[in-house]
Amino acid sequence: MGEGEKIAMTFEDFNLVSISKEYPLLIQNLSHSVNREEYLRRIWVLEQRWKSFVENPKHFNEVVIFDYAPENADIERGFDIIYAGGTLGLLHATLMSLKYSRRVLVFDAFKVGKTHRDWNISDEELQEFVKSGLFTQEELQRAIVNRYRYGFVKFYDANSKVKAPPLRMENVLNVAIDANKLLSLALEKIRKTNSKIVDYLKLTRVYVLRDEVLVECEEVKTQKKRFFAGRLFIDATG
Repeated sequence: MGEGEKIAMTFEDFNLVSISKEYPLLIQNLSHSVNREEYLRRIWVLEQRWKSFVENPKHFNEVVIFDYAPENADIERGFDIIYAGGTLGLLHATLMSLKYSRRVLVFDAFKVGKTHRDWNISDEELQEFVKSGLFTQEELQRAIVNRYRYGFVKFYDANSKVKAPPLRMENVLNVAIDANKLLSLALEKIRKTNSKIVDYLKLTRVYVLRDEVLVECEEVKTQKKRFFAGRLFIDATG
């Protein structure tokens, strides 16, 4: 996690007024969205991360630390698996909690179970959810918003002497999914278990010890530090 990312994830740095002046068309196009500010915040964070990387491509903070833990930390224990990232990570966490009775913690720098994009997938891949027991066929159908006969890949060749026709693909990413609807189903299921969900919590460091992994986090809104311990840590932030 770079220093620029740490700055970008602070709520106080997000200024809707200044963004409106700099990107008026973006604001206009999102003006009718119910979650406009949440989407804008996500876009802004991604932009700040990219700027930080471009300006300091070789600068990274040490995130994974071995055989050391902070002293006098107030640690919440009892988790089998800790997940950073509440989108794809939530799906895996829900399965582990439901099917394998693992007590998991899922946290996200924004809201767990919310994403800023829709997903495309194939029917064959969707069936893996059914086989695993995570979703029923009926639940998946409620999350499907469209189907496509085929897709194609076309490389830009306007400036090339070598021209190539579009490459047609069938049964690949041809099912459009309402990602938030699918994630809300997973969230509903995992909340019925003894697992834990925490919104607006970002990953700071991971301390790898002999018998456990200690995860240091920071509340995005208050910058308060929090510590959790588990047997396994999975970074699903993307």
